[in-house]
Amino acid sequence: MPELPEAETIARILHQHLQGKKLAGYGELLRVWRTGKWVVFDFAEDQLIARLGMTGTFRLNTEPGIHTRQVFDFEGTSLLYNDIRKFGRLIWSKPPLTAPPDILAMPVEDFSRRLKLRKRPIKSLLLEQNFASGIGNIYADECLFAAGIHPLTASDQVDGTALHATIISILNQAIEHRGSTISDFFDPMGMPGNYQKHHRVYGRAGLECPRCGTLIVRTVVAARGTHYCPVCQPAPPLLQQRKR
Repeated sequence: MPELPEAETIARILHQHLQGKKLAGYGELLRVWRTGKWVVFDFAEDQLIARLGMTGTFRLNTEPGIHTRQVFDFEGTSLLYNDIRKFGRLIWSKPPLTAPPDILAMPVEDFSRRLKLRKRPIKSLLLEQNFASGIGNIYADECLFAAGIHPLTASDQVDGTALHATIISILNQAIEHRGSTISDFFDPMGMPGNYQKHHRVYGRAGLECPRCGTLIVRTVVAARGTHYCPVCQPAPPLLQQRKR
C-alpha cells in the first residue's frame, strides 16, 4: 500500500487542484500523473517523483503533523507529504523519466511473452515491479482469484491473455472506487477508498469464498501474506503431487 489504484487516485486529485500553479524555485506545475505505483509531478525542467512506499500519501491544505515529511507551497495551496513508516521517497530528476513498465500500459502480447520467459510462482512475479509495475499484495490476490489461478502456479503455465484482461478489469474497478483503504490510505482530500468493500479474498482468511462457499486460505508467497480459495484456484498438478 499504496498500489496502482491508490496512486492513480492521488495523481488525479492533485492534478485537478495543482495544475498550473507555481512552486517556488521550480516554476509552474504542468501536470501530475502516475506510472506504476509512482506519482509524478511535471515541471518545465524538472520532475518530482514520489515513490510512496508502504504508507506514503499526500494531503491538501491541512496542518502538518508528526508524520509530515515535506511541505510544498503552490501559490497558497499547501501540499503535505506524510509517511508513517518513512519507506517512501521524494526524488527530483530531469526528464525523461525512466520507469518500470506500467501494467495498464503493457500490451497483452508483451505481458504474455514475459510470463513465458519466467518460471516463477505467478504471485511472486506479479509483485516484481520490474516485471510489470503497479500490482502489490492486495491486487495480486484479487486478480488471481478473479482469474481462477492458484498463487503458486508457474508463470509459464498461465494463460497470459486471460490474466492480462482480468488484471486490467480489476485495477480499473479499483480506480473507480478510489482504491482500497485497509489502514493507512486516504486520498489528498482525506477521504478513504471504497474498493476494500469489494475484496473477495484479500484479508478474508477463514471466511467463505463468495463464489463457492469454501473457506478462504491464507498462506505465504514471496514473504507476503497470500489469500486464495482452494477450490476456485486449484493447486497446480506438481504441487498436488507433493502434498500426497
